[in-house]
Amino acid sequence: MSEDGRDARLLFEHLSTMSLVQIIAYLEDEARRVSSVAGYCLSMARLELEQAHAHRPSDETRKSLN
Repeated sequence: MSEDGRDARLLFEHLSTMSLVQIIAYLEDEARRVSSVAGYCLSMARLELEQAHAHRPSDETRKSLN
């Protein structure tokens, strides 16, 4: 297998253990190398996910409300 193929496989194995916010942050860094606009768009998407997660009640909060 080529080195690029091996690197891609390792990357995908690593991604399976990352949260969606972490994946978007990684993509944001990579996108900034190509386009500042693409990096900005991904940073806004990451911010939206972080804010949505922060405002979502946890399982413990939901149980106490019931």
